[in-house]
Amino acid sequence: MKTALQTKENKLVLSLTILLLLTVNYIISIFIDRHLTDITAYDSLGFWLMISNFTLMTLIVIGYKKYANLKWRDLGLGKPQNWWQPILVFVGLYVAFQLFARYVSPEIVKLGDRPNVSHLMSLKGNMQGLVIALVVVWITAAFLEELIFRGFLLNAINKLLGSTKWSMWASVVISSVIFGLIHAYQGITGILITGSVGFIFGLAFIINGRRLWPVMLMHGIIDTISFISIYQMEAL
Repeated sequence: MKTALQTKENKLVLSLTILLLLTVNYIISIFIDRHLTDITAYDSLGFWLMISNFTLMTLIVIGYKKYANLKWRDLGLGKPQNWWQPILVFVGLYVAFQLFARYVSPEIVKLGDRPNVSHLMSLKGNMQGLVIALVVVWITAAFLEELIFRGFLLNAINKLLGSTKWSMWASVVISSVIFGLIHAYQGITGILITGSVGFIFGLAFIINGRRLWPVMLMHGIIDTISFISIYQMEAL
């Protein structure tokens, strides 16, 4: 059984890990915002800063995993208990996002300019760029972003709040706010939309027994639809 001193030490290490994770993301994101003007510019500094950002955050999470002797299932990558639950959760996610896109997102956009996604505009009519961008986004956003911000951060906040009856739901809200803020480069509407998306993902993560698979799949599909929509726009 862990002593009170061990528990306090573990919470301190966890707090420092979260602080390091968010600090690394914030600092690198400042430079990404300055240099990533084209997601298809794979020889640019901005692109490799983006890759470095995800790599460093993932290494921080893996470092804590080793320190705390966690299993991958503790980070949301556990085997489903049955075949039907993740399918039902995915269907629920799909319906939720259809409703969100139809009724909520348009109202958020009315609060200001549309989210800034200028770095994606090079995908217009660019099939090669689209294919490579989809590979990158499925690895970084769909898999790593969910692993970091749902599998690790949401659970970490819950632990720091004491793992009480209500702390998990509070951690969904807090992690969603953080998720929205890391997309500040998209403007206020981008923050609100991605924060709301993070909240929906967080709820699905909890409902699915803290397993990420349907959330990762839905995240990848949303980004895929967005990228294809941009690809199909008329090039200026």
